[in-house]
Amino acid sequence: MESIKGDAHVASVELNCRCVAISCWEEATKSTLWGLSRISSRLKPLYADATYKYAVAGEGVDVYIVDTGIFVQHEDFHGRARHGYTAPGITEGNKDLNGHGTHCAGIAASSTYGVAKEAALVAVKVMDAAGSGLVSDAVAGIEYVYKEHVKGKRKSVMNLSFGVSEPNLALERAVTAAVESGINAAVAAGNNAGDACLVTPARVQSAITVTASTISDVIADYANYGPCVDIVAPGSDILSTYIGSRDATAVLSGTSMAAPHVAGWVARYLSEPRDDIPIPRQVKAALQSSSTKGVLYPVDGTLDLLVYAACRGGTLQAQIGFRLLFTLGLIFVIL
Repeated sequence: MESIKGDAHVASVELNCRCVAISCWEEATKSTLWGLSRISSRLKPLYADATYKYAVAGEGVDVYIVDTGIFVQHEDFHGRARHGYTAPGITEGNKDLNGHGTHCAGIAASSTYGVAKEAALVAVKVMDAAGSGLVSDAVAGIEYVYKEHVKGKRKSVMNLSFGVSEPNLALERAVTAAVESGINAAVAAGNNAGDACLVTPARVQSAITVTASTISDVIADYANYGPCVDIVAPGSDILSTYIGSRDATAVLSGTSMAAPHVAGWVARYLSEPRDDIPIPRQVKAALQSSSTKGVLYPVDGTLDLLVYAACRGGTLQAQIGFRLLFTLGLIFVIL
């Protein structure tokens, strides 16, 4: 081990620990699309009559879901989802056998439940049916995204709804390098009700770290917080695509559900017509400056910034009609 550490070609030697999907499961048969209407309104809307407004929808942008895979045959993706990569430590094949990745993909870019309804979705499978995977596999998945981005020269954002509850230099460096290459990174803050700065990759400064709010405009009691959080997005009781059938849906809660709201926002922002492609630092600045401020109950140094997706350059809007559903008894997975 010491000889390996001393090798000039070795950056660091660390335990190859496991990272897990940051989500919570909740039993429900129906829910609302409150998250979409909330990010489309400065004031908390009357959800029974709410709308989701957009003029651009992520056209020409690749959204990489680095997760448990995507059920690409789901009808709500309309052929815009494809499998890209399965990490070497995953032995169960390319399919999403957990549902977490498909759910995140739906929030980011499905036709009914998604923020960026025309973006391309790419599955990068680094976690298994149990919702966990090795850090080395997560790093390999991020390296795949980097290579695809450089090769295709397309506008890109990756969603990382997983984490390790400790600093991990290898994972930090992989995310940092990807962002430096021009890939935007939306990262879940974690569900430990603690400091997001203790979680990797949430602690990566150049990424966009997202914590979760509830329908009441309160940061969720399970959600991580603190100075490493860059933005808040809807994360509790989120309805989206799921595995099991071509029209399956599920309601999940967690910062995992908040992050793809931001990934979708980034895809929308990148698809707006402009002369130059903004770099990730500029995208994060635009996200924060355009956010809705002063509507959240403050939590331990967390920025009071709620994501806001303005309808710029058009009048197209998707109408959402629904009733409210309040539920209890959230079950949380450990980070």
